[in-house]
Amino acid sequence: MYDSSSGYLVGTPYLPLTAAIGEHWIYAIPDTNLDQAFYYWWGWYTVSAGYSPPSTTGGGCFIATATFGSELSPEVQFLRNFRETAVMSSFTGRQFVAWFNTAYYSFSPTVASSVASSEATRDWMKGSLYPMMGILHLGADAYFLLSFSPDLGIIVFVLLVSFLMSLVYLTPTVLIAMTPILVLKKPSISTKTVKVTGVVWFGCILAIVIAAVAQIPLMMMASGFALVGSTVFLTILGATKLLLEHWFSKDTR
Repeated sequence: MYDSSSGYLVGTPYLPLTAAIGEHWIYAIPDTNLDQAFYYWWGWYTVSAGYSPPSTTGGGCFIATATFGSELSPEVQFLRNFRETAVMSSFTGRQFVAWFNTAYYSFSPTVASSVASSEATRDWMKGSLYPMMGILHLGADAYFLLSFSPDLGIIVFVLLVSFLMSLVYLTPTVLIAMTPILVLKKPSISTKTVKVTGVVWFGCILAIVIAAVAQIPLMMMASGFALVGSTVFLTILGATKLLLEHWFSKDTR
């Protein structure tokens, strides 16, 4: 069924008979594992001469499917299986998925469209995603070590992945953006700023614990979002501060 409000095929993901070979189509299947009916699994397909309609059991990660070419690729299967077997097994995990989906699916169709339209873009995206896949595997290993407590495992997974993603992707980007400033003057990040961010981060952890114990969905989603944001910000602040201090201490010797 075509949903005119979203522009996607919703429900049974069959392509129209008039679809031309080489066209890219998006479909969405309602995810019955979530309490909210408006969340969907998304799939990305390129029409080919031997096309057969995909199954309606669920799609993979939207951008990963476009990048690796198939929802049956090992990378997409890992993401889907971890979501189904681990993340969705706990109250905390389900709420994290809820707010993540809200953010992720707001931009992923546009990104996936760009990725699927160019072989060079797909190759570049693959190279960009491989570090992320490694980080997610490390996070999954940490989760399974704590599988005796799924809620705790998910919190550790989110913290570890947020920290490593920030360190690998965002901190270098910030330092590159600061290059003109580094040339003109000696920048500094105050210890007070780092400490205040640390207090906010600890408050988010406390709020998540309360939300998990009291089973408050809205509080869990809000505190989860705040935890990821504060972890990212704290990681960038701390790493940048240490690197700048090390760099300028060498210059003064």
